[in-house]
Amino acid sequence: MKKLTLYFLLLLAIPASLLAQVTVSGSNGKDGNYTSLTIASTGAFAAINSATHTGYNIVITITASSTSETGAVGLNAGAWTTLTIYPTSTGLTIRGTVAGPLINLNGADYVTIDGRVGGTGSTKDLIITNPSIDVNASTIRFQNSAENNTVKYCTIKGSGTHPSRGIILFISSTTSNGNSGNTIDNNDITSDAAGRPYNAIYSQGANSFENSGNTISYNNIYDFLRSGSSSNGIN
Repeated sequence: MKKLTLYFLLLLAIPASLLAQVTVSGSNGKDGNYTSLTIASTGAFAAINSATHTGYNIVITITASSTSETGAVGLNAGAWTTLTIYPTSTGLTIRGTVAGPLINLNGADYVTIDGRVGGTGSTKDLIITNPSIDVNASTIRFQNSAENNTVKYCTIKGSGTHPSRGIILFISSTTSNGNSGNTIDNNDITSDAAGRPYNAIYSQGANSFENSGNTISYNNIYDFLRSGSSSNGIN
């Protein structure tokens, strides 16, 4: 009985940030539970980046709030057919105070971030927020020709303080087609309580690598006006 009691007390003493909050399925050898999306040593993105998933349909489920994200590892280009991220219950949050992108789609294609429980219905049940007021902060960044991705039915918050950044950021590419063919649909896009950003959505392409064919549809973009500054819903 003493051993059982001690074991139970040790479980209670484990910080919530160390428990599994992310589950990967449908991958090539990287299925399992992870404590985060973006932490280098324990994150699902690092695991997925380390294998080849040609033709796979990967599902990443958010099973509990992940509030200690570091943004250290983005999701790189992969040969999967689809990669889908969605929560398994209501009221979950992906959060990290990051002086850069919280979620970075670094050349990744055919990724869907769906804030609905189980990926069905019409309720926005996932909050993704980066409360950093750093000049390099963003919440979701598309980089290096991240194409044909979708972010939908999420509440997306940020407070970055650079006039050429945004809560959602399409940044320049140097290869391929630019960050193109992406869809931002049916989201609430707004500031975090830490402060107002300069831009809710910002796109900065490059010559010959334009960000083109992106669709921004049916979003609520609000509380982004930064006092005393030129700020924009979409720039």
